[in-house]
Amino acid sequence: METKIKQTSETPFDSKQRELGFTIEGKPIDTDSQKCYAKSYDMSNGRTDYYVKTNVTHIIVDPFNQEHVSNLERTARRTGSPSSSFESISKNGFEAYVQYLTTKNPIFYRRSSRELLVNN
Repeated sequence: METKIKQTSETPFDSKQRELGFTIEGKPIDTDSQKCYAKSYDMSNGRTDYYVKTNVTHIIVDPFNQEHVSNLERTARRTGSPSSSFESISKNGFEAYVQYLTTKNPIFYRRSSRELLVNN
């Protein structure tokens, strides 16, 4: 399952930025890893951009829901293309999702999902 980041003119990827990815335990990981579910980019202009992994229907990936994970894998095999991507989210939504990855408390998943809907 390959992931991609939606790149805009406001998010120039250069060597001066700092990338940080998070696993399902909320631990830091390389942003290119398939086990990365949330990413933050500290841009050279001082701004920080936040991204969460979403499926093709723009719903945040729930790595603790086995049915959700199975559907992602099945879609990737069937279509031959990535079944997930990273979408921009607010800082509050990002923090809620990382908190969900750490605690598995579904209230944080709902908060992050709500933030994604409100801001997009």
